[in-house]
Amino acid sequence: MRNVKPAGLLQTVAPPVAAFEVLGIDHLGPFPLSKRGNRHVIVCVDYLTKWVELKAVPDTTAERVREFLIECMVTRHGVPKKIISDRGTAFTAECMRTALSSLGIAHGMVSACHPQANGLVERTNQTVSNVLSAYVNSKHNNWDELLPFTMFALNTAEQSSTKISPFELVYGRLPILPEERCFPWPDDGNLPYERTAGGAPEGRKEELPT
Repeated sequence: MRNVKPAGLLQTVAPPVAAFEVLGIDHLGPFPLSKRGNRHVIVCVDYLTKWVELKAVPDTTAERVREFLIECMVTRHGVPKKIISDRGTAFTAECMRTALSSLGIAHGMVSACHPQANGLVERTNQTVSNVLSAYVNSKHNNWDELLPFTMFALNTAEQSSTKISPFELVYGRLPILPEERCFPWPDDGNLPYERTAGGAPEGRKEELPT
């Protein structure tokens, strides 16, 4: 019988100090086939600001994840220092390892037996599922059309851990909501520094799994 290396204990690393420095990523689904041909959602969450990015995809291949990271994260928010995922083949395939290595991104992986180690993403998955279930049509084939609105709702909602919305932390101002264009409020200007990502108190920065 060959020797088997025992499973290691989950460890933590220093919390992020900047927005989009550490990201959690996962797949959600499968959902019923949408009118656009999608079955899954790539979910990515910034560990500091709790900003959420969602993208509907037809499959869970590594190439889809690589494209998502480039198009939705790196070119919008900059290159992260680290991403955290499970050990699914989409995240461990050669094209992903090559892409992460070429960008200098560290990859932390959690065991399938302990998905709670990437708890921020797991909680986001549950919230997204609940929202889509509540608003999807009777044929359940328009769920991907709801993703932009779901993402906006999550990013403009106050987070229990930070007491600030991700939008405020990222942009340094309050979001302009649709109803405010119809019933305008006086302009309050920019947010104070302590209500931005740079001024987030240390106590609000979560410890992360390696």
